[in-house]
Amino acid sequence: MQSDLDEQFVQSRLEQCFELHEVGRELALTGLRMRFPEASADELWEKLREQLARRRRGKWGIN
Repeated sequence: MQSDLDEQFVQSRLEQCFELHEVGRELALTGLRMRFPEASADELWEKLREQLARRRRGKWGIN
């Protein structure tokens, strides 16, 4: 089965996906800045990594 994809449509959806990713990342970092106003940028990224790792473990039961 072959289907033709409209290249412009695919490109616009990919761009939208990447834009939403950026918005989500900025929202997460903004929330962390509010909770930890004295933290450096590196510390905020580390906290974000830890938070995401906890969520992944909880979602998929990974120990």
